[in-house]
Amino acid sequence: MINYTTAAEAAKLIKSNDSVYIQGSVSIPEVLVKAMADRGHELRGVKVYSAFAIGREEAPYCKPEYKDSFLVYSLFVSNSVRNWIAQGYGQAIPAFLGEIPGLFRKGIIPIDVALLNCSRPNADGYCSFGTSADLAVSAAECAKVVIAQINPHVPFSYGDALIHVSKLTAAVEVDEPLVELPTAQPNEIDRKIGGYIAEMNGLDVLVFTAGIGENQSNLRAMVCDQLDALGIAIDPEKNAIRGEELNISAPGARVQTWVIPTDEEYMIALDTARLAK
Repeated sequence: MINYTTAAEAAKLIKSNDSVYIQGSVSIPEVLVKAMADRGHELRGVKVYSAFAIGREEAPYCKPEYKDSFLVYSLFVSNSVRNWIAQGYGQAIPAFLGEIPGLFRKGIIPIDVALLNCSRPNADGYCSFGTSADLAVSAAECAKVVIAQINPHVPFSYGDALIHVSKLTAAVEVDEPLVELPTAQPNEIDRKIGGYIAEMNGLDVLVFTAGIGENQSNLRAMVCDQLDALGIAIDPEKNAIRGEELNISAPGARVQTWVIPTDEEYMIALDTARLAK
């Protein structure tokens, strides 16, 4: 039997200068995180640890007015904290995933509070960590306070990634779907380029030329944006230049991207002359 409370009440268990671990993957306990962020005006020096995670939006504690309230430490720079760290407000901690539980257990990264997103309990009173059992298990094991969202959308994953309801300091009933990422669908341009690359067994240079390829910078940007996994990246300023033979690759791009102007009228004249012979 779980005695549920509200997210606002549960968040009162977090104190200034606490170290808080937030569960990740597609299982960020967003209701609890928001409730914690709502206390930003009264909390100070709360160290927030997170790892690989996919959030619906930027973390609500990543705001200039909360820079002294929440000190962000990321073990994997995920989308919800990336801009905050890029602006210099947070810190990234480089570590191998397999070593992080040991950092928790040895107290090198102490955890006072763990915020979780768990399944409903089974008949024996155990909740599953669902889709995020990587670091959450060790964080909950080490935390002095464990606060969980009990969410019917979290699947019950079998194994030892479980926590008994008796270990929960507070529980909040939440009905919130997990984050889902849309599956990218290749368009006709992607298929054509992919086919050429497969036929050539690799790619060193991508060339835009003639008509649209030479003159439409927005088209070049659209095409290259879909090919970043192949090491293709372009410099927006170089891409905007017209009428020049130019390497528009971004610094560090593995594949060079060139724009090469073509005198199409001259080529048509040459072909016509050849056919007339």
